[in-house]
Amino acid sequence: MKCERCMSNEESIYRVSSDVMELNVCQVCAVEARRLRLTVERLEPDYGRRFVSSVDTAPSFCPLDRPAF
Repeated sequence: MKCERCMSNEESIYRVSSDVMELNVCQVCAVEARRLRLTVERLEPDYGRRFVSSVDTAPSFCPLDRPAF
């Protein structure tokens, strides 16, 4: 997916959002958005989501959820 801000062919790996917009952007545009104090979050890679196994659909385990002994 290409950057929605600069329209380059750079891979969009970040999501920039505010009250009125949400864009998928490249790394250069994400740095600019941080400078402007916009919310920037990294997109999750979408590797082979067409072939989801039962292991991928199981709830993920968080080590902090483990009971203290």
